[in-house]
Amino acid sequence: MKLSAAEVKRQNRRMIYRYILKTDDVTKPEIAMALRLSTPTVGQIASELMEKNLILETGTRASSGGRKAVMLNANTDIKYALGINVTKHHIGFALVNVKGAVLDHIRIRKEFRMEHAYCREVYEFVQEYLGQKGLELDKLIGMGVSLPGIVDESQEHLYYARILGIENSIRLGVPADMKVPMYFFSDAAAACMAELYSQNTPDSFTYLALSNTVGGAYVCNNEIVAGNAGVNGRNGEIGHVCIVPNGRTCYCGKRGHFDAYGSALVLSELTEDGKLETFFEQMEDGDSRFKDAFEEYLGYLAILLCNILTTTNQPIILGGYVGSFLEPYFERLKKKVEEHYIFELAEDSLQLCHYKVEAAAVGGALSIIESFISKV
Repeated sequence: MKLSAAEVKRQNRRMIYRYILKTDDVTKPEIAMALRLSTPTVGQIASELMEKNLILETGTRASSGGRKAVMLNANTDIKYALGINVTKHHIGFALVNVKGAVLDHIRIRKEFRMEHAYCREVYEFVQEYLGQKGLELDKLIGMGVSLPGIVDESQEHLYYARILGIENSIRLGVPADMKVPMYFFSDAAAACMAELYSQNTPDSFTYLALSNTVGGAYVCNNEIVAGNAGVNGRNGEIGHVCIVPNGRTCYCGKRGHFDAYGSALVLSELTEDGKLETFFEQMEDGDSRFKDAFEEYLGYLAILLCNILTTTNQPIILGGYVGSFLEPYFERLKKKVEEHYIFELAEDSLQLCHYKVEAAAVGGALSIIESFISKV
């Protein structure tokens, strides 16, 4: 189907804006060459983007002769997005600009409550937090909220969030006086979005979030599959793959699910302060109890990874709380996977996440940025 002239221009505008967002101090001829567009087309669209204050002239390129080329850059101060990751005991926040750069992140302890007052308290904290950063609410494009459960494709309902004590579907809403749009995502899909923004990420992969609950998301051709929906939004529930029949009881009530063997809580709850970093510190200090627990953890994780590789035949990116600590033990984990895997393990079959801190909050914010760019 032939696109209209207006649609072609919209696509070119988004393409040029994206390129400027990713490339510092770039000239119009350089954009035209990189995107295979005519220089007049780039010039016209660049003028429109400058009128909207989306891009700025930042100087001129040195020239050996003739007129110096004007350099362009994105106006990173025009808008921001805030990601909010809700868990049972904490809330993580990440502030991101239009270039996708994480400007700040913070995590606070706050027990989840299924009450309007809880939402009100979070909103008040957001206002206070932005005030500390010198930002007004109108600077926010929106807030991307990630939750440990299944969010339907319409982003209007949350269901199967037993870790939060939510047994039935609930309608997601925001305070009536909320001045900033709010959008909802599953935590694994949000963290996966953060990986999509990273350099050298595979075009297709499985994202495994090893946090206080275990979740996953699937990417095909640089897009999260159907908003991680599946039938009734239930694909990616990797934490509920059964790896030990009649084994430990999962938080969902069933027995033998990987979550009971592979969530971050399996390790952090062995420490006195309940912190994952404490577990790894004490393990490295020589605590044999922690070493044995981690060896067992890697064994169950290897079984799960082998099963995913066998069924999907695509790379796996390990993220979440545990994923951010795995680098020193990554080769050992690969060897354990090779013990089960029928094929030779390719070099890129297993990869570690790029975003190691508040990935779900970052991904929630980046999803808002993506929506903003798509409407430019």
